[in-house]
Amino acid sequence: GGVSVQLQSGSNGHHLAHLCYEFGDVTGRRKIGEDDLGNTYWELDNPGRTPDPKREVIYAEKNMEEIEWYDVPPEWRLWCTHMREDPPSLEEVLKGRAKRELILKKAAVLEEEDKR
Repeated sequence: GGVSVQLQSGSNGHHLAHLCYEFGDVTGRRKIGEDDLGNTYWELDNPGRTPDPKREVIYAEKNMEEIEWYDVPPEWRLWCTHMREDPPSLEEVLKGRAKRELILKKAAVLEEEDKR
């Protein structure tokens, strides 16, 4: 069990995230990876439909009120929405997070300098 997000393309080409409860195993579901937060990433067979395969994330956080799509690392969001073919490595996710944190720190310093 758990909470998953299944992604579908909307009529305007944007990807829509749908929260779904999953009970038990789904035929054709393959675990692709896991991030450092404990979220797991899956592909599900979707023959004859778009996208094929479907991709989803099952959040480590079970409280629906605490779940935010943007808490998923951007590298995995790109994979989930079929904007990248190969799943990211843990090293890639951690490097990306460190780079984003450094940018935020630099931005905070510049903002403080602007206030003076």
